[in-house]
Amino acid sequence: FFFLLTEMAAEAKEEPEEEEQVPIPSFKISYFPFAGRAFSLRLAGYIGGISYTDEFITKEEHGITKSASGRRWSGLPEVTIYDKDNRGLLTIGQSNTCLRYIGSISGLYPDSNPILGALCDEILDSCEDTSAAIKGGMATKEGRAELISKDGKLTYWLTKFEKRFNENEKRLNNNDNCEGYIVGNSLTIADLKLFELFHSLFLIFGSYEDIPKDYVTQFPNIQKHYQLMKENESVEEFLQKFSLRNSEFKLDPDDKDIKIQTFKGKTVYGSL
Repeated sequence: FFFLLTEMAAEAKEEPEEEEQVPIPSFKISYFPFAGRAFSLRLAGYIGGISYTDEFITKEEHGITKSASGRRWSGLPEVTIYDKDNRGLLTIGQSNTCLRYIGSISGLYPDSNPILGALCDEILDSCEDTSAAIKGGMATKEGRAELISKDGKLTYWLTKFEKRFNENEKRLNNNDNCEGYIVGNSLTIADLKLFELFHSLFLIFGSYEDIPKDYVTQFPNIQKHYQLMKENESVEEFLQKFSLRNSEFKLDPDDKDIKIQTFKGKTVYGSL
């Protein structure tokens, strides 16, 4: 009996370990090694459970590619969509277009409902308008004071978002189960785009002492939404992984395993 056990143990040791399968990506996101305009894209792929590759592009690499007319439009992000043979089918640009594509294949964009889809598009475009309105204004104390004043551009746009939250709650008939999302009663790419905007704004608010701590209290829906997103398990998990990867990349930007990573998930091939 002892001999039999010994023989079985030896056979078990000799069995080769199964190699971990490399996930087949549905698409590749190319963007800089920080949140920026690709933050919502990366989140959509991760939360949506879609396999995708994320490539960090340095500013130097982007400059070389752009000067050689290698960018589809002007800047990043860009998304390369793969076909069933894992070949690059085509590359798309413009961050909101990329976000809508990822949202469509992950179920986070309600394109089957034209009205809900339009409401999501409205939020995406308004986030861009907000970013454009405050661009450069946060650089000086005077500029910040003007932006957050009663008639300031930032106050204007945050007030608009606050109203959209109220409208969505009314559309849901003030249901007690209203989760606090911006469109409908489930997470969409509109929430991810808002979180991208609010996350950067809240970081800015915390960086300057001249911005009153109670400024955001006049926007309770925005505060609630930001907290809702931060407490989302998948969002929290992604943020931890991204933060760690970002730190590792700063230490060793030549490490290809850090520069280019593929996340596991469902593979959705592109086709024309």
